[in-house]
Amino acid sequence: MAQPHKDTVSHDLMDEGEFEKIYAPPVAAPPRAAPPAAPSAPPPAWTTMPSPPQPTAFEPWRNRPQPLHPVEPEEVILELTDELPAEPLPPPAITPIPHLPLDIAAEVAAVLRAGPGHVAPAHFVPPAARPHPPEPEPAPVPFQEALALLAGVDDRHAIARTVLRYARTRFKRAVLFTIQRGEARGWAGLGDRVAPQNVARMRLRLDAPGVVSTVVGARAHFLGPLPRTEANVRLLKSLGGGVPSNSFLVPILALGRVVNVLYADNGKGGQVDSSDLGELLILATKIAQSYEVLLSRAPQA
Repeated sequence: MAQPHKDTVSHDLMDEGEFEKIYAPPVAAPPRAAPPAAPSAPPPAWTTMPSPPQPTAFEPWRNRPQPLHPVEPEEVILELTDELPAEPLPPPAITPIPHLPLDIAAEVAAVLRAGPGHVAPAHFVPPAARPHPPEPEPAPVPFQEALALLAGVDDRHAIARTVLRYARTRFKRAVLFTIQRGEARGWAGLGDRVAPQNVARMRLRLDAPGVVSTVVGARAHFLGPLPRTEANVRLLKSLGGGVPSNSFLVPILALGRVVNVLYADNGKGGQVDSSDLGELLILATKIAQSYEVLLSRAPQA
């Protein structure tokens, strides 16, 4: 190979020194030295308290968005009654009413218990109602006085009182019935163990066997022992009990119809003397005449 060609190639190639100049990284400049620090100020004569340590626990309020404008805290108003313990309510005062009868208290208490939502106080105990004493029995009247009283009667109740007052001169027990709507109803009575409330509840059917229905059907008086029937047993129980040896019954008519029946006996085991019945039969006739007088005075419809 010729020498000139070799020289030409050597001029086109880069030697290692030129390669380092072109591709080697630049060398960094050495760092500047820091200026000397200023001397620190001497500590003050007083010492400050160290700040409290910050809480490390998670606090939700730190993540809440803060309002744009500060909100003033609400003023807490403490009522005095909130701090004081509740006082028990005093019991209701009950003022007695002296001018009212004693049985009014029991009646008011019964009404309060029956109504919804009303209960009488536990300490309120109404006084027991005093039983009304029975009315004294009117004095018996003799036969002649009874006739005079019947002559001047102005109502049917006066007739009943007169006949019963006379019957008490002859019998221990006497009851007057009214006949209405197919039954005998107790009207009035006098005598031993004869209670007015028991007489008022007496009801004897006329279609049932009994001494009262026999007298009404026959329109005649009866004297003798009582047959054992349901109606007669109920009659004696209403009179206070006790089976007499015999009894006396007489019908009282007005305008041809039986309006009353008078029953009389002498109590348990007592005997009615037939010699005492004449005046009572005459009195029954006078009673019928008194009824006719009252009917004549009644206004005509």
